[in-house]
Amino acid sequence: MKTLLTACAVALSLAMPAWAQQPATQSGERHFVLENTQIIPVQSQSTGRTHELVVVLPASYASHPEKRYPVLYYLDAYWDTPLLTATYGNLIYDNQVPEFIMVGLSCPAGANYGVERRRDYTITATDGDGKSGRADAFLNFITKEVAPLIESRFRAEKTDRVISGSSLGGLFAIAAAYKAPGFFAGHIAISPAAGWAPPPRGTPARRSPAGRPTRCPWCVAPDPRHRACAARPGVRSPACRIRHAGL
Repeated sequence: MKTLLTACAVALSLAMPAWAQQPATQSGERHFVLENTQIIPVQSQSTGRTHELVVVLPASYASHPEKRYPVLYYLDAYWDTPLLTATYGNLIYDNQVPEFIMVGLSCPAGANYGVERRRDYTITATDGDGKSGRADAFLNFITKEVAPLIESRFRAEKTDRVISGSSLGGLFAIAAAYKAPGFFAGHIAISPAAGWAPPPRGTPARRSPAGRPTRCPWCVAPDPRHRACAARPGVRSPACRIRHAGL
């Protein structure tokens, strides 16, 4: 799990896109496409909106019907799918990670990604128009709709799920550990936007029912350009203790 978390964090941080070539069309044109991928539209009852899942299957999926795979759920799929697919291929080639399924959380074409992610990935609202602070609904979408769909349609391990995101997506990955404890086996937060709606002074850290800070496998990778993020005393790895509003 530690190796998978670290490798996935690298995949989110560093990569150059690489695609497979597609046969020539009738007009003679050739294009690059991502192999072993498919897009699944989902009308969510949790969010009341239409989302898309970008599913990337391992190369061995068709030839090994007896095999089950861990699953990486990653945010911002509309941006990061080419990046992750390219880096995943390099890591597999170098025998650095086991094969796993990737499931990207995305939006239909034409959506305003900035608006969508601000609404879905933030845990507290900063305005009254419903354009932020809807992370609870989006997390319910993932845990109650997306994961069951993936695990019924594909050979996905129910006990080996990892969620990853960067910036606001990293904030969401952290929130998921507290709001859905045990659902994910690991959390990857790349340069998390931990400064979103900081709690009032004196707000105590929320603890587990046993009275201990919540602990789980982590890989937190702050962006070195964001000194405030890297220096935040409330974010530590690997046994993270996150103090934040609503957590």
